[in-house]
Amino acid sequence: MDLIQLKRFLVAADTGNLRRAATLLHLSQPALTQSIKGLEGTLGVALFERSARGVTLTSSGRALVPRARMMLNERERISRDLEAIRNESAARIAVGVGPYFSRQLFPAALLRTLEAHPHAKVQAVEAHTTELVRMLQEGSIELAFCVRNPVIDDDHSLEFEALHTERYSIMARAGHPLFRRRRATDRDVAAHGWVVHDSQATATYLGRHFERLGLEPPRWSITTLSLPLMVALLTKSDLLALLPEDFVRPEVAASRLRRVTGHGIRVDGAAGILTRRDAVLGPTAKELVSHLRSACADARRDMARVHRASRGQGEGAPENDPP
Repeated sequence: MDLIQLKRFLVAADTGNLRRAATLLHLSQPALTQSIKGLEGTLGVALFERSARGVTLTSSGRALVPRARMMLNERERISRDLEAIRNESAARIAVGVGPYFSRQLFPAALLRTLEAHPHAKVQAVEAHTTELVRMLQEGSIELAFCVRNPVIDDDHSLEFEALHTERYSIMARAGHPLFRRRRATDRDVAAHGWVVHDSQATATYLGRHFERLGLEPPRWSITTLSLPLMVALLTKSDLLALLPEDFVRPEVAASRLRRVTGHGIRVDGAAGILTRRDAVLGPTAKELVSHLRSACADARRDMARVHRASRGQGEGAPENDPP
């Protein structure tokens, strides 16, 4: 398959207009049209539907887009790796990280990797699991460290190595009125305003929990996908939030946030390394994987010590499904 044809196809797909795509590619429109027809002939399918307003992708065209991006990104990666070998220069890798792990586990592993490969160039992209899956499918990143999500299981070309159990707990500012009580019940936490990370998954999980107890679900004052914003809101208000304990460890250590106990909400979720099954990782990426495993092993030991110390406080049993 001609990679030049694939590149031209992607530009046409992105613009939805052959004249504009030809201009961007520094081609004449007839030359671009001929290139696309050649690709369609090779594949035996129509990739575009043409109209007076431009072109739109067919179902075959939509299926080709992520695969074409992956092939072109792989070619670029091969070129970079070979150039690095020729020039004895640093390797360049692109990796993804879920927002829950951008403060603790991932930074520690990345810094250890750079100690072993001091001249490496690492592009780290923070995104949610669904977006990281798309980037892996297209080949724009080599691996990701993220929370397991059902979208991973739907794609058999991906492989997930579970390394860490992320615990989510209700957090509140240290001076929150709830801490005037010895223990906060489900009714107590339902009576306060909340900020939720996901207006669908998290809010639905919490809504089901309170409804099972015959309680009115809390008022979701704010929804946001920004964990730093959630932390800032908690420290400046009486809002509550269900947050990963690893992420808020600095605020807990500094006594700015505290874990609310006594209720029946506790959630455990799987986290780990996500790659393509056919991926061939270079030395820097392999080093990062090794240090992620070590960082997760250290975190498991730390978590075990913390939970042994808090055992017997009567917290609710963990749920099977993370929010």
